[in-house]
Order: sequence, then structure tokens, then C-alpha cells
Amino acid sequence: MQSWFKQRKVIQFFFHFFSSLLICQIIGGTWHHCPLHAAGYFLNPQFHYSPGFRDDIRLKHGLQHCITQMVANPEERSRIEIQLEDFDKQANHFGHPIAVITAGEENPPIWWASFADEYADLQNFAIRILCLTGSSYGGERNRKAFEMVR
Repeated sequence: MQSWFKQRKVIQFFFHFFSSLLICQIIGGTWHHCPLHAAGYFLNPQFHYSPGFRDDIRLKHGLQHCITQMVANPEERSRIEIQLEDFDKQANHFGHPIAVITAGEENPPIWWASFADEYADLQNFAIRILCLTGSSYGGERNRKAFEMVR
């Protein structure tokens, strides 16, 4: 949850106080209610490797739901689960000094494309999730709220 507060500070820096309050109210509960956003939050190295990251049960359930729904092959799902261990613990290639340094700076799908070649199943899944979460935020309700901010 601390990473959410860090994000909120960044948003407040770029927008005026009133605008950021509205945006934060819209964004605040998104990952709690949507498995796709929970998986995106978990797989985003900028959040996952930040000091305040906590992977609670709702995040894990959202991630599991997305794996089950989006990966048809049970063997591939198993490989993703195994590969998630290294990502979670920042082990092997995920712990490479350049991967660690760029985790908070690089665009998340590009980061995955650069540092997860040994984890092809997880890499493909993570890039897919991160691209979907980046493009799925255009719901009608949220779009109208963002138009009011302009």
C-alpha cells in the first residue's frame, strides 16, 4: 500500500491538488476489484521491487485468476508459476545489477523484454498483462471523470 501513497505523491506533483484528488479516487481501488489490474500491479517491476510493495492475498488471487483465464495450456501455467518465484525473489536474471537499476525507470513491458529471456512463458504473460492494463483504463465511467479534470 505504501507504493500507492508514493504514486499519489507523484500524481499530486504533476496535477493541481483538486485534480489529483479526483484522479486518486478513481485509481485508488482499481487493483482491489479487478484481477487484471492486480496482476498488472504484481508484475510491474516498478511496484514489485519498491520498498513498500506487499503482495497480499487479493493480489495473488487476481494474478492466479489471470493466469487461469489467459493461459490455456496447464503445463505453461505451471512453468509460469515456477518462474514467478525468481521474479518475486529478484533471483537469477531478475537480480542482475542492470535489471535492478532499471526496474524503477524502464517502461515495464520493455523491462520484461530486456531481462526475462530465460523465462519465456512468464515474459510473454507479463508483457501481455502489462500492455492490457495500460490500454484497459479507458472505461466510459473513468473517461468521463478524466474529462472533468481537463
